[in-house]
Amino acid sequence: MKTCTRCGVQSPDNATFCTVCGTQLPDAPAPASPQPTPDGQAYQSGAYPQGGNVPPAYPQNGAPGYQPYQQAPGYPPQQPYQTPQQPAPSKAPLVLGIIGAVFALLLPIVTYACSIPGLILAGRNAKAGYPATGVKVLNIIALVVAVINSIAGVVINLSALGF
Repeated sequence: MKTCTRCGVQSPDNATFCTVCGTQLPDAPAPASPQPTPDGQAYQSGAYPQGGNVPPAYPQNGAPGYQPYQQAPGYPPQQPYQTPQQPAPSKAPLVLGIIGAVFALLLPIVTYACSIPGLILAGRNAKAGYPATGVKVLNIIALVVAVINSIAGVVINLSALGF
């Protein structure tokens, strides 16, 4: 068995690199003596104090004895993991709500064409985790005013025709 000079884990005699930390192992196998754990107790290969085949805990970043991970030779460098960025909320629901509110009294058909898609897009923003309550309310108010205006227009036209 070969013992890693960096982390102390034992590997088979034919291993070239440590399976835990990737350090190149020495050519000659290490003596088969028990390795001490951080608390001073000895353990045999494959029998760690935590149980199973789990190596002992290593120092964390910033702790005494900590050494950053070094890539094993012959492998391409590993890129750090990038957290995907969430896209910014869409401004379209607000713009469509404002247009719908402006045209609610003048041309209700424009309000329907703007506020219904604005309400749908505001719902998508809300599902993505962005606050959309104010934009939803703006679009709903514009739709209500447009519906009232449309009903009033129909009633006025029917009364003018004598119905």
